Amino acid sequence: MLSIYKASAGSGKTFTLTLEYFKIIFEMPTEYRNILAVTFTNKATEEMKSRIINELYKLADGQDTDYGKILCHELNMNATALQNRAKLLLSLLLHDYGRLAVTTIDKFFQRIIKSFIHELGIFPGYNVELDNEFVLLKAVDKVMEQIKDNADLRNWIYELLNDSIEEGKSWSVKNKIADLGQELFRENYMLFNQQVLDKFSDKHFLKAYRKFLDLQIKSFEDELQLTAKQAVDLIDQNGLNIDSFKKGKSGCVGWFYKLSAGNFDQPTPTTRKGAEFEDTWIAQKSPDRANIENILPDLMSLLQRALAYYDTHSRKYLSAIQLIGNLYQLGILNDLYQEVRSYCNAKGLMLLSDTTHILNKLISNNDTSFLFEKCGNYYKHIMIDEFQDTSAMQWKNFRPLIVNSLSENCKAMIVGDVKQSIYRWRNGEWSLLAYEVEQQFKNLGIQNVYLSDNWRSAKEIVEFNNEFFEAASNLLARNYRQEVGEEDERALVIQEAYKSLRQTPRKQKCGYVDILYGPEKKEEDSEATIIADVINVIGNIRERGGRLKDIVILVRNGKEGASIAEYLMEYNKTANTPVSFISNDSLYVWSSPYVQFIVAVLRYIVEPFDLVNKAQIIYFYKTFVQHDSNVSLHEIFNSSSETDIFTFLETTFNPSAESVMSYSLFETIETIIEHFNLQDKEEEIPYLIALQDIIYEYEANNSNSITLFLEWWEKEQGKRVLSTSEEVDAVRILTIHKSKGLEFEYVILPFCSWELDGVRPIRRIWCKNNEQDFNQLEYAPLNYSSKLIDTSYREDYMDEHLKAYIDNLNLLYVALTRPKVELYIRPYSPKVNKDGSISLSDIGAFMYLVLEDMGVEIASCGKYVLGEQKILGNKSNAEEIRSFSLQKYPVWQSADRINVKYLYRDYTAPEESGLSAINEGKLLHEMFKTICNITDVEQAVAQAYLNGLIRNEEKDEYITKIQDYLKIPQASEWFHPKNKIINERDILFPGGNKARPDRIVERNDKVIVIDYKFGQSEEIKYIKQVRFYCKTLREMGYPQVEGYIWYVKLGKIINV
Repeated sequence: MLSIYKASAGSGKTFTLTLEYFKIIFEMPTEYRNILAVTFTNKATEEMKSRIINELYKLADGQDTDYGKILCHELNMNATALQNRAKLLLSLLLHDYGRLAVTTIDKFFQRIIKSFIHELGIFPGYNVELDNEFVLLKAVDKVMEQIKDNADLRNWIYELLNDSIEEGKSWSVKNKIADLGQELFRENYMLFNQQVLDKFSDKHFLKAYRKFLDLQIKSFEDELQLTAKQAVDLIDQNGLNIDSFKKGKSGCVGWFYKLSAGNFDQPTPTTRKGAEFEDTWIAQKSPDRANIENILPDLMSLLQRALAYYDTHSRKYLSAIQLIGNLYQLGILNDLYQEVRSYCNAKGLMLLSDTTHILNKLISNNDTSFLFEKCGNYYKHIMIDEFQDTSAMQWKNFRPLIVNSLSENCKAMIVGDVKQSIYRWRNGEWSLLAYEVEQQFKNLGIQNVYLSDNWRSAKEIVEFNNEFFEAASNLLARNYRQEVGEEDERALVIQEAYKSLRQTPRKQKCGYVDILYGPEKKEEDSEATIIADVINVIGNIRERGGRLKDIVILVRNGKEGASIAEYLMEYNKTANTPVSFISNDSLYVWSSPYVQFIVAVLRYIVEPFDLVNKAQIIYFYKTFVQHDSNVSLHEIFNSSSETDIFTFLETTFNPSAESVMSYSLFETIETIIEHFNLQDKEEEIPYLIALQDIIYEYEANNSNSITLFLEWWEKEQGKRVLSTSEEVDAVRILTIHKSKGLEFEYVILPFCSWELDGVRPIRRIWCKNNEQDFNQLEYAPLNYSSKLIDTSYREDYMDEHLKAYIDNLNLLYVALTRPKVELYIRPYSPKVNKDGSISLSDIGAFMYLVLEDMGVEIASCGKYVLGEQKILGNKSNAEEIRSFSLQKYPVWQSADRINVKYLYRDYTAPEESGLSAINEGKLLHEMFKTICNITDVEQAVAQAYLNGLIRNEEKDEYITKIQDYLKIPQASEWFHPKNKIINERDILFPGGNKARPDRIVERNDKVIVIDYKFGQSEEIKYIKQVRFYCKTLREMGYPQVEGYIWYVKLGKIINV
């Protein structure tokens, strides 16, 4: 029997999951190897693993726990037996921790795929790409490159832009294509069979289909215009015009004129009356009554004909209008799809979003038990958490496992809450938990378990939510029925989802609910008024002893969060008691101007001629490092043409100095920080440390190529945030989506301005074509709009409309169930219509109507309060936190790094002493190899240091020593910058032999061969060697060749 746990917010589902896990392993200890527990986030995975180990430790230690009491009772074990069993289990799990199969759904699917890479034809060294966005943007860039040469693509993109302009949206081509490209990663698209996808990519088919739609539209419009023309001609022939008739343009005759002008809007109720009642045509005192009565039978006949044709054919016509207006999407999608696949294949990537689809195809063609056995595990007991966020395709992959588990009389359970399903835009499908799973498993048996206790919130909050959401679900169902008809049973889904919402509060503490409506959104400074009240609420909580760290401000999106953060920053500049806060927007590492400056300098190192990047460097340096508030953008762009901008900025940084390019990335950034004096600004220190932590992690698995790092940073920067301690006493600003699964003492929900019918992030639905001839194209992506109501796609629209309603009610439910003690809601006041009714424009207006249904007199004062505010106590005094902060970024000196001495052949010569343990002759030879002229000495010594051949303190000594050697007049001539130099180059001979002179100097028409010797003795073999070099060069065609042996340390040069 499949157990379905319906767990409302705060009902202790993690406790329940862990308890069920314990029941299995306490009965049969080795069964831990056969349990699969799946969660949806890494955080939830770690939380459950930690809870299992920690609770086992407590039980093994004989501590009294809630788990212990329940296990003793249900397993009929005494305390001693339970403790001994816990000790055994703790030992087993700690020694076989890898078999503790608590994992995320994506990791589990990846593990299976890795076992079948050969069967799937996947490259063994593939990398999983988590960031669909980055890959999509790369594909968009490729598509943009094709616009010039691809006429079809150009026309489709033109339609895309035209559509955006008509809707008053952004004109950004790249953003619009990227928005559309998100469809590639949605399961609706992935689940299409190859035949359907082939049609999407068949440009000839799409052109032919477009012609079919054009014909449908034209035939409809031509027929109606023909009828309308007959009517207008009849009116004209009788000396009449539109104003001769009752109500003129707005009367029934007006439809004929609209049709003639190409306006095919649906007929109004007045127009329809004109087909039946003569008095709708003629005004009582009309001077043209006789003329009108004379032609009225013909006009009414024409109107009846037009209406009958409209009613019979308008559905197909309107469907064709919607299709032809969105057909471009298929053409662009196909090109994007090809580019995404091309990029992934070239880079050896598998998109994380592909994992579920690949496994789905694998399972459909194989025996399921074989698949999971090959992974090295055979799972008999299955637990799935947060089931309301499971996608249809993920469920298809898990369903065979569940069936197999139940057929062997093992435990299978799913836990979730339809009311907390807020991730449908990530493919989450709450309908599975709502009713589909029960229908699929009714033959195998279903046990619904409702967790009705609330262990999180105070009594007042629980009771308010009980009453509020019962009334809200009823009101929403009522609204939906008014839109689709009283007989439509889909409205029952709303009430079904919220039928088990009532909870019993188990926390013995007093709570407080406070709702206060602010000004209307359109009023001036309405946003500032609400935020000011939010600050008053925070001040009140602090006065009563509450801590900032226990307060959260929940917002619908990042834009609202940024508005609050910006207001708080301005408020803190003058406030006697500033409000410390943490928001995601302020925590992004890339948001730091110092980090942006460092990245711009890195980009300059590899792309020194990028004028825009140079302008960025100048802007960031002058504005944020030098704090020049009067910097002129015109001046900045003029300055960007400077060849050496670092000299222009009067800094000591030189990309080529000490071979910065040969540093590690970490060292390069430390050098940038030091040379530009970035280490002194205290508020930037956390960002610099975070950046270097990221660099350290990056270099552990990647090369130190700046180019590759910049490419990686482009896609990763949007994910990297500062890690903050939970102990920091600051208000949190979070989106409702990110607050899911969390709890806070005090919750403030401002604005409440998201649409009740809002669809995130793109209003696009895949509609099935059922009409004859139209179904040549089985599916089409149509923009979500009420215009679909009168088309063949009405049912698709109404389904999406229902889901949008539930999504947004769920979002409100998640927000209102986060607080433990106090809940503050600060919505905009709703707009009141002329008839006194409330305009249902946003969730705040919806809440207003719900409160009225609850019997609250909200209209009189715009305020609702439940419970009393209490003295909260000052916990901060009892919990002193020791902390310290850096006043200055500690720049790491590259000169202080550990030197690894490399041993070259016979460099170690114990019998010789020198400045280091390395044989100095060999070392000097290595340095001379890189010296072309006398100006290269410092660079050659620096390179030796970087290569680990000498220590930092030896650098100056070697520079002086080599420069002294080169002071000999003849040697000085050999190292003159005007010479053409060939250092250490092989001369090849037939048969593969080769010779390598130390240095060849070409000067005028003469070639000079030099061989360095750093020893203390002269030998005849050296002379023979140089003579051989000279002879060889003459044979190669050089007429004037001289040879020299330079005994460098002896200061002696011999002409051979």
